[in-house]
Amino acid sequence: MQRIEFATLDLARRCGLNVTQARLQSVGSHDVLMLQRFDREYAGNGYLRFGMVSALTMLGCGDSPLDRGQWSYPLLADNLRRWSDKPEADCAELFGRMVFNAAVTNNDDHPRNHAVLRRQKGWRLSPAYDLVPAPVLSLERRDLALTVGSYGRSASIHNLLSQAPRFGLSVEDARQEIGRIVGVVRQWRDSFLACGVSAKDIEYIAPAILPECFFIEGRPDA
Repeated sequence: MQRIEFATLDLARRCGLNVTQARLQSVGSHDVLMLQRFDREYAGNGYLRFGMVSALTMLGCGDSPLDRGQWSYPLLADNLRRWSDKPEADCAELFGRMVFNAAVTNNDDHPRNHAVLRRQKGWRLSPAYDLVPAPVLSLERRDLALTVGSYGRSASIHNLLSQAPRFGLSVEDARQEIGRIVGVVRQWRDSFLACGVSAKDIEYIAPAILPECFFIEGRPDA
């Protein structure tokens, strides 16, 4: 799984997303995924720490299933307009991450896996992290942890487009962004092989990547 997560982070970077820096380190017979801390910076004799707030706090909700109604990409985009020093750029970045998560079935995209960082000029969306495809079995529908659009959590193009203006994008611009990301993700097998993922593990993860239900253009079933 360490190599799969490393390869997924690399694939997201190839899609033009802002992703935390990572590398694989062999320790004995095991792989260890090393992630660069983006909430601090080395400053001579110590570390300068940046403020960090998760989307859970931004959305004013908790981990309880009773709070799932607030787990929402569109609501997070609304909050970014209040928090971010560059809201247009961060909302567009958030849309791209939502599309990527839907394309690779990363359904562990709960609010603790999104955050903003306090830098010198203000708050900005943090680099993406914890991106892992989940090869779930359903062929008819895949759901993310956060609400995607007008049709709930369904990870489909139709739903991704349904609330595009909330991210500052026209439907046409959103469709072009989806097409661009999908074009990169289609090359995922070569990308994963280049990151050292075995052929066996590639076949294991294959059901997660661009499933047929992602391309649904009509209203997803309730």
